[in-house]
Amino acid sequence: MKEGPLGFIADTFQVTTCVGEEKLFKDLGVWELLNLRSDEILGMGDALYRQFGVTSKFLEEALRPFTIQTTGKDVLEREFRIQKPIKYFLAQTRHYSWPKSGGTYLPLDFEG
Repeated sequence: MKEGPLGFIADTFQVTTCVGEEKLFKDLGVWELLNLRSDEILGMGDALYRQFGVTSKFLEEALRPFTIQTTGKDVLEREFRIQKPIKYFLAQTRHYSWPKSGGTYLPLDFEG
């Protein structure tokens, strides 16, 4: 939300941290971001649609420049000043590239 088309929600979009504190998403630190509960992460698309009318297509396009498939893991680790490499768990892959296998997902229907 620092840049790009989601900037309009930066001052109002809140999430619940892993310790139960409500905070603006833009104000989360690296530790808080990396430790969000899975239900919080998985519910963000629905929350963005309910609160701001952000559709899944809009969200997909807005996030495309920032995905690990677009930037690579090294860029993300530098951006968030992560000193020790993150461990990634992938159930199964048939891709030649781990970022592609990590980006494989079932699209969620945020509109209804």
